[in-house]
Amino acid sequence: MIEMGAASASDQVVVDFRLKLPDDVCTVHLLGDFNGWDPAAHPLEQHAARGDSRTWATSLELPRNKIFQFCYELDGARRIPDPDVTRRVPGPCGEPLSLLDTALPDHDAAGVPTPRRTRKSGHGARCAAGASRLEAEVHAATADPERRLQLATELCRRARQVDSPYERVRLLGRAVELDPFELEYRLAQGATLTESGQPKAAAEVIQRALALWPGAPAACLLLGQALLADGRPNEALEHLAKVPADGALGRQAAFERVEAALRLAKGGADWDKVQDELAKLEVDVDSVGLFCEKCLKIAVEANDPDRTVDLLGLAHRKLGAPLAGHPAYRLLEQVAMFEPQSLLDNAAQLPLQRSESNGEPPAGDVDRLENLLKAYRLAQTVPAGDDGDRVKFVGIWQRLVERQGDAWPELKDAYLVQLDRWAEEAYKGKKFQLAGLLWNEAERIDPYNPAVLQNLALVYTRQNNEDGQRHYWDRFTRVLNLYCEMAPEADGFSRLLAQKHQAFVEAAQKALPTANRWRDLLELAEDWVREAVPLLALRQLEFRNPMFRCGIWRDDYRNQAERERALTAAVTATRQWLELAAEWSGLPADRSELVQARRIRLDQARQSAAAAGPDSRRHYNDERDAFKLHRDQTVHQYLMLMHVLKLLIKQLQEQEETLAEAELARYRTVARGVLAFPHELMKAGAMQLIADFDPNIDMAAEAYAVALFPWLTKGRELMEQQRPEAAGQCYQTACELAPAFMPAVFQLAQCMAMQKQWDDACRAARQALALCNPDDEHYAMLADFAEQMDVARVQQRLEAAQRFLKEQKSEEAVLTALETLDDYPGHPFVLFTLAQAYLSNTDFDEARDALRRAATAAKPDSELGQTIAGFDSQIDEYAPQMLLTKAVPLMKDEKWKPAAQILAKGAGLNPPSAQVTFYHAVCLGRSGDISEAEAQARKAMKQCRKGEDDELKGEIEAFIEQIPVMLIGEDVQNAQKQMEKKNWQAALGFLDSARTKAPNAAIVYFYRAVCKLNQDEHDEARRIAREGLTHAKGKANEEIRKQLNQVIAVVEQAEKQREMNLAVGFMNREDWNMAAGILEKIISDEPFNDAAKFYLAVCLFRRSGGYMDYATKSKIRELLADAKLSLFLDKDLKKQIEMLEKLVG
Repeated sequence: MIEMGAASASDQVVVDFRLKLPDDVCTVHLLGDFNGWDPAAHPLEQHAARGDSRTWATSLELPRNKIFQFCYELDGARRIPDPDVTRRVPGPCGEPLSLLDTALPDHDAAGVPTPRRTRKSGHGARCAAGASRLEAEVHAATADPERRLQLATELCRRARQVDSPYERVRLLGRAVELDPFELEYRLAQGATLTESGQPKAAAEVIQRALALWPGAPAACLLLGQALLADGRPNEALEHLAKVPADGALGRQAAFERVEAALRLAKGGADWDKVQDELAKLEVDVDSVGLFCEKCLKIAVEANDPDRTVDLLGLAHRKLGAPLAGHPAYRLLEQVAMFEPQSLLDNAAQLPLQRSESNGEPPAGDVDRLENLLKAYRLAQTVPAGDDGDRVKFVGIWQRLVERQGDAWPELKDAYLVQLDRWAEEAYKGKKFQLAGLLWNEAERIDPYNPAVLQNLALVYTRQNNEDGQRHYWDRFTRVLNLYCEMAPEADGFSRLLAQKHQAFVEAAQKALPTANRWRDLLELAEDWVREAVPLLALRQLEFRNPMFRCGIWRDDYRNQAERERALTAAVTATRQWLELAAEWSGLPADRSELVQARRIRLDQARQSAAAAGPDSRRHYNDERDAFKLHRDQTVHQYLMLMHVLKLLIKQLQEQEETLAEAELARYRTVARGVLAFPHELMKAGAMQLIADFDPNIDMAAEAYAVALFPWLTKGRELMEQQRPEAAGQCYQTACELAPAFMPAVFQLAQCMAMQKQWDDACRAARQALALCNPDDEHYAMLADFAEQMDVARVQQRLEAAQRFLKEQKSEEAVLTALETLDDYPGHPFVLFTLAQAYLSNTDFDEARDALRRAATAAKPDSELGQTIAGFDSQIDEYAPQMLLTKAVPLMKDEKWKPAAQILAKGAGLNPPSAQVTFYHAVCLGRSGDISEAEAQARKAMKQCRKGEDDELKGEIEAFIEQIPVMLIGEDVQNAQKQMEKKNWQAALGFLDSARTKAPNAAIVYFYRAVCKLNQDEHDEARRIAREGLTHAKGKANEEIRKQLNQVIAVVEQAEKQREMNLAVGFMNREDWNMAAGILEKIISDEPFNDAAKFYLAVCLFRRSGGYMDYATKSKIRELLADAKLSLFLDKDLKKQIEMLEKLVG
């Protein structure tokens, strides 16, 4: 048992806890929100025993106007709720907890309590400070009558402006104390007490006013209303009767008397009296709604068809033609036929529209009333026989409704009412199949009737038809959401929807102990989360305070940064709840006005809460306790869902079971719901609910591990089997459910990398890196992996460029790298490859620029950064060789200008290359730029290194010597063409022109000597050749010198051949002496001329005429012997020699 009283401080209450227990209980401790669920904080003391039981008790001072959860712990093992407290909530492990509301009426707090020492909370201190200021004002004004009246008026004005009813009561109470003879203050105080749910205190206040102003009409009316609210209709009638009948107070009192009589009515005669009172009322436009409400209450509570018909006729007569089209009257007609409680609850919320007919009844209203009465009477003519008669009548009525169609809608309404009554009778008689058939017929007529769908769901639930009950509960939820969307101002449907979710959540919690198999746990978890998430979302949106509506309160943060983080997490969770609730209710999130309205309401609250202005503090104190209860329930639902999933996972692991596709779909639903909670905001509540809760636990990581268990486990197995594609699907699902879970994102990146899907792998790796804290031990590894994936995806795009580089197609490589750079601007690896392509194309400046940009973009300590740094130092080292590699083949093909363009790029080399500069000079000279060629050649001479480039230096010197020849290149070429045609004289013309341009060019002398030789001008040829030898100096003219000497040798050989031919001519004329003289001269010049020796022997033999002296014969034999010894002796000549030897003997 619990008793409460006021404490010494206005913001505290004294709570006495008493509990009777059997005498075998040794220790009792009190646990609750107020002591952090610490068993040792508040032990109960044992009092006098009576029989077999003992009384345990303790007293505490607790903050006022708060709601706490508590229970008792017996002997340190078992926990029980307070048996005398009916309000309970389920605990985190399913145990019931009692609810303690510490709200006290103001008059109860006015007594003099026993002084107790207590510690004030911040809120209580502020309230106490406000009360102290008010007390000071009242005390200061007591001595001044005029000031007293002014302060009383001021307090009454303040009371009208505040929202809190308790604050209004307090201000008005002080106003009454200052000016007790002002009736307005007392009436306002009484009305406020009635509105705030304190009708008993209101009645006492107004009765004290009547003692001063007996018979005051306004006081009598307010007292009657207070007594009605307090459940005392007889006393209310007594005071309401004192109000005069005329005027607005009289009309209002008349309605209140009808209400009192309605509450007292027990039977037919009483209903007649109530109806008579109703007929006496005067109804105008402003009281149509109130009049129709009384008619509806009578019709519903009397439950008499004839009386309902009479009430409809009375309403038609009282309202008359001008008011017959009033929305309240139309609602009366509909509710009289349908009787759904939700419409009655929402009647005050529906918008009222005045009739636009100028005093005339709306068209068709009279006919509608007549048709309604006909249909209603038809419903009462159904025989009360057995079910067979009813079924037969249903068939007749069904055909009648279908034949009439929309022409007689009242007939359809009456048909539905009767079907519902029959089905209700069958349900009460446990004829569930018949009830289901009748409600199915009602569903066919009105498929969107919430009451019909709810009844069908109940029928299938009683029949244990899982498919049927799931189908109709889902349809019931969807229809309620549809009505919420069509009539958002009527919040009764939202409350009904929240009640449905609450009922299902409680049912799921009760069913948890009986769910022994993992499949049962999975089904239970799915049903649970589908009800818990929409319930939490709907309840949270009902708060008026923006912070509460977003899902946070001041206990969630300590500074502005923590406030922003908590607000973001809470709003994100609430938005996900709304999306899940809409999806599970079948509402299209992109087209539903209800979903959009809920989002807008949340966004507006987010803006107000983020601004931290006055709006964010409005209603905070009024709703703080309610939000605390909501937060506790949220934490409880979160922990229970986690508990169910852990039990499910444990059974799956023990039984080595895997989830099929349909079961995975169910688990996915549960996972989405669990992951939608703001995990870190749940920690404080979990620490209060669970005694041994670890405060250092990462709530989000634990939720991810539990919610994503099937996909993470399967993914690991598939990765071990080297099946990255299938594993990637598992991790992809995990990432869709939890985009912020870094391990799943990283595993997905690895799967993509194993499949060489580098773009996807890089994207996932970067996402994982963004989710990782830089202080985390895995951050460096993730950074390296992300860089590797980045390089891999770019390298895939650069495969063509790498191939072109291998094929020495540098220009194509540059173009491909530039195209890739357009797709990946500033990427270090692309820039590095571009630098390689530029270098291959011998574009050294561009290569250095690309390399510089690559070094800036890359991390210096990374592998790529180190490679770039090393490559930068190698450009100058390998550049000369690369230039020569590209230029030399062109030079061999005599493509001098392209080769010169390539070699010109060597001008910026550091250190300069003498060989490149020299080759550039050669190409320039060959292409006709003689002056630049000479300048480059002399520059190359300066670039030669001592001791290393001596050979190259000699080549350069020779080239410089040949530079003048290059001036006559065209003349020489023309001369060569003429010489090929044996146009010796024309060739000499070009050569003479060349000699004029370059007098010292040895090659011109050579070609002139050749031309003269071929013109048989041997002496001139020899002269020219010998003159050319004077100019053919140096290594560069070595070949020319050989050729000039050969010309001279050819000339001399030609002269000797001419003498030989002369000798032969004399021999032919048998002038042996002349021939012998010439031959002797030839032999003296050429001692080894065998032919001359043979011919001389012949001349000597023929000149002797056959009579030779010894000297002549010896001379002939000596000549023949010398000729015969020659290694190059011709065979024919040898035969002739042998023949002559025989003749000589």
